Amino acid sequence: MQGNVPTPPVAPRIAIPSAGAVFGAIRNRATDETWRQLRPRVLEATCRESMLTTISSYLENHTDAVLTAWYFPAATAQGTPERIESLMCPMDGLDTALRQDLKSTAEAAIQSQQMMSRASARPGFRILAAPLPQSEGQCILAITETHRSGSEAISQISLILSAVHEWQAVHELRRSQQEVMAVAAIAEVVAAVQQADDVDAACSRMAEELSRCFGNVRTCVGLQPTGGHDCRLKAISGQKHVDSFSEQTRFLESVFLESLTRRSASVWPPLDDQNRHSLLAHRQLAEHDECDAIVSVPLLRDDGQRVGCIVVMFGRPEADMAEDETDSESTPAASAVEAMSPLDVERFVRAGSGSLIGCLCVLQKLADSRWLNVRATIRRWMTRKRKQAILTTVFLLCAAMCVPVQYKVSCEAELQPVERRFVAAPFDASLEECFVEPGDTVEADQLMARLDGREIRWELAGVQADLNRANKQRNTHISHREFGEAEIALYEIERLQSRADLLADRSDHLELRSPVAGIVVSGDHREAEGVPLKMGDSLFEIAPLDRMIIEVSVPEEDIRHVVEGQTVFVQLDAMPESPVEARIARVHPKAELRENENIFVAEAEIENTDGVMRPGMKGDAKISTRRRPLGWNLFHKPVAYLMGRMGW
Repeated sequence: MQGNVPTPPVAPRIAIPSAGAVFGAIRNRATDETWRQLRPRVLEATCRESMLTTISSYLENHTDAVLTAWYFPAATAQGTPERIESLMCPMDGLDTALRQDLKSTAEAAIQSQQMMSRASARPGFRILAAPLPQSEGQCILAITETHRSGSEAISQISLILSAVHEWQAVHELRRSQQEVMAVAAIAEVVAAVQQADDVDAACSRMAEELSRCFGNVRTCVGLQPTGGHDCRLKAISGQKHVDSFSEQTRFLESVFLESLTRRSASVWPPLDDQNRHSLLAHRQLAEHDECDAIVSVPLLRDDGQRVGCIVVMFGRPEADMAEDETDSESTPAASAVEAMSPLDVERFVRAGSGSLIGCLCVLQKLADSRWLNVRATIRRWMTRKRKQAILTTVFLLCAAMCVPVQYKVSCEAELQPVERRFVAAPFDASLEECFVEPGDTVEADQLMARLDGREIRWELAGVQADLNRANKQRNTHISHREFGEAEIALYEIERLQSRADLLADRSDHLELRSPVAGIVVSGDHREAEGVPLKMGDSLFEIAPLDRMIIEVSVPEEDIRHVVEGQTVFVQLDAMPESPVEARIARVHPKAELRENENIFVAEAEIENTDGVMRPGMKGDAKISTRRRPLGWNLFHKPVAYLMGRMGW
């Protein structure tokens, strides 16, 4: 019997990977590790520029491409041409044909919004182009050799596009969160603004609330009135009052005009080359106030009408604002947006500009409609009886304005004596004694002073001795029959006799007496006794008191109404209970300058029978002129002033 021969067991087949597969797996693990490192770095980028820098570094170290570059399209609005920037080497040595291939491939990829691979005009090379999502035409370019598969470059670029897509989604999510917080803060700002009573208070509250939201930076609010052409500064955070004529206000209003003319948000220093135009006023304000940055956002309605502008200045926080914030607690929405950057502030204000514009428009309409409300209130109040009463009152007032009333010119008055008499030294002598002083009343021929006569008497005695000697000499010449010498001696005797008569007369007139009765106006010599006097030196001024002259200072604008013979009523400050009446006797033809005013002097004489009036007394005078309507008396000066100001 044949037995079955057992079949030997078959050993299992073991698949031995090839060297290429082994190196591919290692490469994939390395790629995954690099991707895990690249992804967080891309997501941490705060802006597109930093994200592009991270991608550039990754492409430079983890791709087999011969050349990697960015393509930036032309910006016609800003006048910047299209450009290609290499990531690994300069682009200066790149020939024109290859540069044109890169440009055409990038444009085709951007137009199709897909990754594109195209053979280069230069043999042995292939061009890869991948447009970045939402990048305004930017594109990644890579040049690989044709003998290589290029799969590594394609995979790396695909990973980069995935990272860019994820960064874009995260960035949009962050922006949405910021907009939500901004909307919450704007809601609080609008609530605070709506509680204001008028436009100025609303602008002040808006500036304070926005400043607190931005992290206590200076915030300025400008408002353009309805139908106006200029945006005026209304409020500055931390300041209760705004100086409309200050240098800072002038610079801020220039920034308002510049921002409203641009019709877009502005940041100084500019964030990119596309927003450098029309920022001269921003630069001047930054230099004047030493600001690190300035953000301006125009407030425009949907129809393009200007409402106002908001300007935020960084770099000089106000000390009083810091103290106020230390004492007060911030709201949750405000604390969530503290310490904003200029770019965040610009986005914040743009996000909430609609609510702010609507709130200010409502307040502005209310302010514009106040006059309409007043008119409506007046119409409701004006009943038929009240209209009749008002018309009757107006008629009576007009009739009263037509009543002729004597026009009186108000002036200043001063008393002066009718005449002035002076007592002077009749010859050279010393003052021996003075008996009166200013203010004393003297009578006619009253002794006022006495001169010292000792020198006169001494000289008179000498002259008398010379005269006696001359008489004896003449007698001697006659006895000796010397008639010529006797005649000469006679002349000498006559000269000496005249001198003796003069000295005798001076000796008889050493007493100075008052020529008239009156009051001593000037001349106080009680402490000057013994002082030598020269002939003609004035010692006393005497004014008679029986009559006085009133000098009335007529204003220049009323001189045409004043003529001689008109009645003047004077009320002296020293005697307010006794007014004086007189008539204008003379008006000076030439004006005089008194107390920096151009006036004309009118004179009137009055009797001073009781002697209580004194020269120099002042008071108020009213000159009665011709009769004119009461309305003319009350309003002719204001009307003349307005006509002069308007050039009529």
